[in-house]
Amino acid sequence: ESKTGQCTIFNTAILNEFADPGIYDYTSYLFLDFHNGTPIVYLKYFSENENLEYSFTGYTTTEIIFAILELTIFSGKPKRNRS
Repeated sequence: ESKTGQCTIFNTAILNEFADPGIYDYTSYLFLDFHNGTPIVYLKYFSENENLEYSFTGYTTTEIIFAILELTIFSGKPKRNRS
């Protein structure tokens, strides 16, 4: 990255494309990072205490997005109440 923080802004913008369907409704935090080219999703479910980390080495962009949807919207985890 030529400017500190550009990668974080870009990765967050990708996740935010799926905010309307509710990917953030199941987590206290959800973060996408790439370390040495390896995509990693960090999350903590809203009703749980465990910090989770999922590596998606070798996955295509479509597969990563689907995996994030599986970890959130399709997870069966309790949804946080938003008013």
